[in-house]
Amino acid sequence: MATTNVQIASFPLEGDLPVYNYSTTTAIAAGQAVMLDVANPVNNAVPGNYAIGVTLPASGGNPSICLGITVDTIPALGTGRVRPGGVATVQCHGAVTIGTFVEATPTAGKVGRVRTSTAAQPSIGLALTSGIDDDIIPVLVLLNKNA
Repeated sequence: MATTNVQIASFPLEGDLPVYNYSTTTAIAAGQAVMLDVANPVNNAVPGNYAIGVTLPASGGNPSICLGITVDTIPALGTGRVRPGGVATVQCHGAVTIGTFVEATPTAGKVGRVRTSTAAQPSIGLALTSGIDDDIIPVLVLLNKNA
């Protein structure tokens, strides 16, 4: 795996969101595109259920509308941070070219990674460098419903 020589802040930024992984078995790795967990919304009536639930995008079909990119590994039934704007690092699925918009891939086994955006699909950001499959690249997170 190629390495990009770029320094990304690992401390909390003002815009980072605290989130919760409601999965009982699966951690979400750092550097993954995530979406809202619609099955587990914030519910102030339930004590302790005050965090935004996130999950990896669904596989198959079209790219999901994402919330941002994970900054930390979020353990099963644990908390972490998501960066909904700014610069974050994420893993590539296929070749990505600097200056192109990227989307969360719906390909099974690769969900949470990014690939070059396709027309009229939601994008998650702008690639700040080029990369190939499995590379980790910096992305300027710019959520867009239809790139």
